[in-house]
Amino acid sequence: MTLKRLANYEILEPMGDRHLFRARSSTGEIVALKVLPPWKRSPETVARFEREIKVESAIEHENVARLIEAGSEMTTDPEFVMGDEPEEILFFVREFVDGTSIEQMVGERRPPLALAISISIQAARGLGALHAADVIHRNLNPRNLLLRPDGVLKLVDFGLVKEISTQIENEGIFRTGAGQMIGTAGYMAPEQMMGRGLDKRSDLFSLGVILYELVSGEKPYPADDLLAHFRALETEDPTPLSEHVSDLPDHLDEIVAQLISRHPEDRYDSALLVESELKRCLAHPDI
Repeated sequence: MTLKRLANYEILEPMGDRHLFRARSSTGEIVALKVLPPWKRSPETVARFEREIKVESAIEHENVARLIEAGSEMTTDPEFVMGDEPEEILFFVREFVDGTSIEQMVGERRPPLALAISISIQAARGLGALHAADVIHRNLNPRNLLLRPDGVLKLVDFGLVKEISTQIENEGIFRTGAGQMIGTAGYMAPEQMMGRGLDKRSDLFSLGVILYELVSGEKPYPADDLLAHFRALETEDPTPLSEHVSDLPDHLDEIVAQLISRHPEDRYDSALLVESELKRCLAHPDI
């Protein structure tokens, strides 16, 4: 990587994604800086980038990563520019969440039940803030949930958000020309895998899968093979959570089963209700 500075930010290191960096502001604050280089630019990618900025700037919530700044900068840096002439880079800056991804947590060990429920409650709160702003996440997965050392969970990565009030186009499973999946295999609701219309209940399905995985260490539907996953979503009922883990509150089994139902009409219809139901479980004397 050759890029050292963009606008008022010193680039420190990549953060997994080639176009996401840990950076330092002129005041010394550590931030996350995301860029859209010229060669990645198309009407679709620009629209998604701008939508991500719009969503993050509109939402102020403890469980949603905070937007700091958005703008553009001319550069000749070969990291992003193909030739010698200056070109414009779009960028935005959000708070740097110094924490552990839920993906990493699940990969290392199953968290205590109380922590798994607390994580899911906070994720539901973050989703509720998105839904109240008339958007759905469409890509909720353990990689996009970061848990800080103080126990606060943050939702990040809103590159696939979509306004609920607009007609959601049928993008199918793969994006034309990009070969990229709309969402993440193993966490997408059946209607998302099948290219049907989505709403907030699709996000809640993803939350249910994450909760199931946090508690059991397993995914409710097979996800290693895309075809097997697709068939399972159409025809199979997941193993009840209580068959993986004993001594669970009965109500938790019911909550998860409702969240990961194949049929949207059978799921909870609001993140606020999910939060309330999970709080009941957290009050269980055995947790």
